[in-house]
Amino acid sequence: MRITDIGKTRENSIHYEQIRLMLEELGPTFVKLGQFLSSRPDIIDPDLAKELEKLQDGVPPFSGEDAELIIQRELGKPIRRIFASFDRKPIASASIAQVHKAVLFNGTAVAVKVQRPDIQKTIELDIQILKDLARFAEKHIRFLSYFQPVPLIDNFSEGLLYELDFMHEMENIRRFTDTFSDTPHLVIPRYYEQLSTRRVFIMEFIFGAKISELRKNPLLKSGQLRGGYSGLPKGKKRKQYAAGVEYKPRLIADRFVDMVLKQIFTGGYFHGDPHPGNILVTGDNDICFIDFGLMGTITDGQKEYLIRMFIAIPSRNMERFTRALLGLLGVSRMEKFDELKEKCSILLEKYVNSTLANMEISKLIADLIQVITSFHLMVPPAITMLARAMAYVETVAYQLDPSLNILDKLLPFIRKLTLQRLSPKRTAERMFSSSISYSELLENIPDNLQEFYSMLTSGNFRVQMDMIDLPRGIETLHNVANRLVFGLVLAALIISSSVIVFAKIPPLWYDISILGIGGFLFSGILGFGFVIVQLITLVWRHDDG
Repeated sequence: MRITDIGKTRENSIHYEQIRLMLEELGPTFVKLGQFLSSRPDIIDPDLAKELEKLQDGVPPFSGEDAELIIQRELGKPIRRIFASFDRKPIASASIAQVHKAVLFNGTAVAVKVQRPDIQKTIELDIQILKDLARFAEKHIRFLSYFQPVPLIDNFSEGLLYELDFMHEMENIRRFTDTFSDTPHLVIPRYYEQLSTRRVFIMEFIFGAKISELRKNPLLKSGQLRGGYSGLPKGKKRKQYAAGVEYKPRLIADRFVDMVLKQIFTGGYFHGDPHPGNILVTGDNDICFIDFGLMGTITDGQKEYLIRMFIAIPSRNMERFTRALLGLLGVSRMEKFDELKEKCSILLEKYVNSTLANMEISKLIADLIQVITSFHLMVPPAITMLARAMAYVETVAYQLDPSLNILDKLLPFIRKLTLQRLSPKRTAERMFSSSISYSELLENIPDNLQEFYSMLTSGNFRVQMDMIDLPRGIETLHNVANRLVFGLVLAALIISSSVIVFAKIPPLWYDISILGIGGFLFSGILGFGFVIVQLITLVWRHDDG
């Protein structure tokens, strides 16, 4: 169930475009809220999510003069002492910042990202309004409480305030560079730490074309790609490109998909917003990601569950697939497990029967999210970000090369990770990790026993029981009590008989007390009879069941 599912009967009267325009009118915070919701198809209708994706572009810029003032205030010196030239007209404008082109005194072209004036105060005020609305909705609107609006807005505001500090984006590029600098054909822009602050971020200007433009015009004419220095991976020489470059769409699509899959399944750290405006292609058909404000992280455990899910698809092992899905969602047990398994089976039949070669991974993930939400299960933010990234990747790749099969690119990564899991090294690591856990358990046993003994001796020991079937529980207690009393009486007879025999209490027979012998015989008959009765009862109950 989604928020917009409530109004499905009035679907024709819902104008998603008007919602998008309203968010644009409300300002930067609500534009970012729309972008955030566009990545949550588990909450809103997919058609609305697609409309909200248009909020990525078209935000009016602020004046170049204001941009200069912000740069000078942040860096503490006049603009003419920072750049040899600065273009006041922005080359890109977004809800939080806009980008200007400039040239350093050493001739290097740079992109200058400048935060909008007073955006911090505006966003903090808007966030407070959103939090108040979320609290009201959770308290007074019953159907909205399922979507947990307060944690949802908290998650959104945390991410938005994170983006306001450009030092985080610089740290993201640093981590991305450290993780993927050895990736062939990947361009990573240089950043200038000494010229960057929380509100101004300067990195290398990449000369290239947006990846979405290449399908329309793979041969860029003179002037469309100006000569300049392109950012390349570490250890590679910077190269100057001439005007007029021929691009190879199929090669670019192949490289682009490989890079994103490597980010997800190898590094576990991926670009969270790889829409066409954030992907550039340089003159060597190399790929460059820009705008590192939104990054996704996927844990080893989540990768493990994803691998299990994909492995289960060709064999149609729905038990394994469903358990892996629940593991991915962080759910240990589920009452409607069989029902969920059945729905997953129906869903996968639709894709598997259409042949694996034609399977759309992003569509499969989107439909799977619909199944998940129908059971009122929440999807982790990292997984929704992953689903959104895969949707962008698939769209761009198919535009460049309609014959490209994403699954063919994905399977080698799955095989490699599977072999790594089964390698002796990984097996030894898991065994070592388990041995540490067991050793900690053994080390804590004496302390736990001491605590248990202290509770017993002090009278503070408590046992909590949930009586599901009270009459049956009382009957069981009666049976236990009777058997306990019988055992005590039998033990007392045996002990007393032993004392009588040892004391040689008359009458005697061959110097042995007859009373003692009688006690032993009586105890033996009682014990043997008790055993026979228990065996008969056990057989009777088994037959009755």
